[in-house]
Amino acid sequence: GEKLSGKCKACHNFNDKKKVGPGLAGVFGRKVGQMADMSYSDSLQKGKWVWDAAHLAAWVCDSAAAVKEFTGDAGAKTKMPAVHICDPQQQADLIAFLKTQ
Repeated sequence: GEKLSGKCKACHNFNDKKKVGPGLAGVFGRKVGQMADMSYSDSLQKGKWVWDAAHLAAWVCDSAAAVKEFTGDAGAKTKMPAVHICDPQQQADLIAFLKTQ
């Protein structure tokens, strides 16, 4: 999972500090759109989910499709581009790594 996290590092730190995107420390179990000092899309600010394995797996595969699914809003948007980690084993490995952050 740590090797796959390299795709995240361009936009995210693995601490509680924002970069382009929010810091990923503690992301597992965090309510969506809640990191202080982050500018989130309206869709994420109003989101009601918590980052768990199912949400993270869908997100790292295709964030644009995932935000629409999670919000139930066909017009929902996110600033994050799709990272295309869609293989279930790779998703599980990345999520296991994120749980340690």
